[in-house]
Amino acid sequence: MPRVNKIAVGVLFVLLPLVTYAQRDELAVRLNKRQLQPGDTLIISALYTINDTTPPAGTLFLNLVNENNSSWQMRWPLVDGKCMTALILPANIARGSYRLFFSAMQAVFTIQGKVKKPSGISSLKTLFLTTNGAFKQVIIPVGDNGSFAYANNMFPDAASIYFSRNDGGDNDVLDIRINTVLDAVFLPAAKMVRETVSVGVADSLAVEGIAVDDDTVFLSRTKALPVVTVFGQRLRPIELFEQLYTHGLFKSTSARIIDLLDDPAEANGQTVYFYLQNRVAGIRFGFKKVNGQDVPIALWRGDEVGFYLDETPVELDLFRGINTRNVAMIKMFSPPFFGGRLGGSGGAVVVYTKRGNLLGETANKTAFRVKGYSPLVVPLPAEPE
Repeated sequence: MPRVNKIAVGVLFVLLPLVTYAQRDELAVRLNKRQLQPGDTLIISALYTINDTTPPAGTLFLNLVNENNSSWQMRWPLVDGKCMTALILPANIARGSYRLFFSAMQAVFTIQGKVKKPSGISSLKTLFLTTNGAFKQVIIPVGDNGSFAYANNMFPDAASIYFSRNDGGDNDVLDIRINTVLDAVFLPAAKMVRETVSVGVADSLAVEGIAVDDDTVFLSRTKALPVVTVFGQRLRPIELFEQLYTHGLFKSTSARIIDLLDDPAEANGQTVYFYLQNRVAGIRFGFKKVNGQDVPIALWRGDEVGFYLDETPVELDLFRGINTRNVAMIKMFSPPFFGGRLGGSGGAVVVYTKRGNLLGETANKTAFRVKGYSPLVVPLPAEPE
């Protein structure tokens, strides 16, 4: 009887104690499945120990590589040495073998940088704002040579960090250089404990009667999707920025847009707070008393305006410390803005900071965008982003 041409998927899983440096580090990784099909969920459980004890905080890195050397990079926090996460495979994922390179280290993301100018800065004010609206304002010390570190950050998705002078001086002359890669999935060069797992994706599972060698991954290259090339009109930088970085209700075309990418002279070095007062017609700026303190507010048609930074709700006062040189676009939604945190009655002003390949020559002096931890449940894109 001829051999049935069926596809089987094997998974090689080896749990190894890693090379010891000054301590005994071990990383154990377990998967929920030995065979995978498109649409499956791969659950990953990891345990990281140092000298048989679990560190209180750390980081688990994953570099997922396919046969074409395309790479998906992810990173999750290790809490008490443990992490459980899930990868949801898309229906159109390429069939073939995948290598999962895991690494772990007893550290969380740290930003290191240097004040290029002016000299003599002894401390910096920092604002760290995540996409879910959480923020932290701290003052960090600066060394005699201008170096500083913003340490131990655990945050999902992405965040923005803003620097300003703590001595009351002119922020227009403040120039910051970041020495670390502003991407939390970047694997640092430090020695880390490592583990490698091989998996495969096929259209059908192993069939009874066909032996599967644990060291071998059988592949299926059927049902590959054709390559589609789309031709279109060349977009202006601001149009491309809006396509890439606006979402949901903020993507509405009814908003008025102030373009600071195509017209960099418009970003004349003012803070966003003062720029809005001088540039935005129809909005009245003033103050209200909150716990005995004067807090800046803005009214549009008599109702309070909602303010957003990179689509995250913030207070107007925050824009006192952000320079227009670091801003790509401002979108203004006239009242009512449904979905706003204030019920939408007063409209909304949304400020977008520069990022990606649209940074411009004057960007990244005092404001930076940082990629954060991957979500614990990751719908894996068919191709790396």
